[in-house]
Amino acid sequence: MALVFHRSRSRFDPIHDSQRTFRAVLDALSSPGTIVPLPARDDEAPIEGWATAILRTLCDHDTRLAIELEAGSADLLRHLQQRVGVVGAPAERADFFVSAASCCAPEWLTRLSRGTLTFPDRGATAILLVDALGIGPLRLALRGPGCRPGTTLQVQGLPWSLLAARAAAVASYPCGIDLLIVDAAGQVAGIPRSTFVERVPEGAR
Repeated sequence: MALVFHRSRSRFDPIHDSQRTFRAVLDALSSPGTIVPLPARDDEAPIEGWATAILRTLCDHDTRLAIELEAGSADLLRHLQQRVGVVGAPAERADFFVSAASCCAPEWLTRLSRGTLTFPDRGATAILLVDALGIGPLRLALRGPGCRPGTTLQVQGLPWSLLAARAAAVASYPCGIDLLIVDAAGQVAGIPRSTFVERVPEGAR
């Protein structure tokens, strides 16, 4: 069961809010398909405060970050450079990649670093921004470590083509990419590279 967090309503605290946000992300990735509320958002961010809270938690001055949004990418990168010192990078060299699912080209996911057999932890983490988790026409069946039997996840605003691209990116496990899906209400779900994802046909129980 996902943890329930008290949500911050003030400025993002780089110590306490980061600790709680890290726990939320860890919970999401260790239980793929579980929808976890994020405990804090970065209200100082020019856009995407929930995703920015995750980035402020997981990134530092050595982190290479690629942002592909419909608008505001440069402003968000500048904000994160000022707060945690991230380095802007193209997708293929990024440790973290952020994009709105609605404008994310599938090939961007296949270009992300997948690490190596010696260093699989160098595979990138992609953060995709969607309309909503827990509702929507796309229903996913998840299998793998951390998944309970029959685990499903519904998503509003996530094209299946991105999941197909993600499948190609994780085909050589343990190399691959990890996926965090963040919605507009401040919820996150994780799909690590070890998770197998299938599309549930419409009308299926």
